[in-house]
Amino acid sequence: MKTNRIFAVGEKAILELGFQKTLDYPDEVWVRLCQKHYPDEKITKVVDAKTHHLCKYCGGIAKGTDDDVLCADCRELFGHAFFSEL
Repeated sequence: MKTNRIFAVGEKAILELGFQKTLDYPDEVWVRLCQKHYPDEKITKVVDAKTHHLCKYCGGIAKGTDDDVLCADCRELFGHAFFSEL
């Protein structure tokens, strides 16, 4: 993944990390780098923060840049795609 912003998904929290320059690493390398810097948080997944956002309802990861769009779990739960429809 080539980016300068990521969301690192951990067991306790989702971390948003920004970098001064764009870096290009495979996902597993991003996970290892985050795990090294946050040893108390078990990082399970990393996504590009330029193509994803945090769900306004639950704080989970949602695809796309429109911050009104809910994450997949919330869309399934509520039967709506948008936070503004709740």
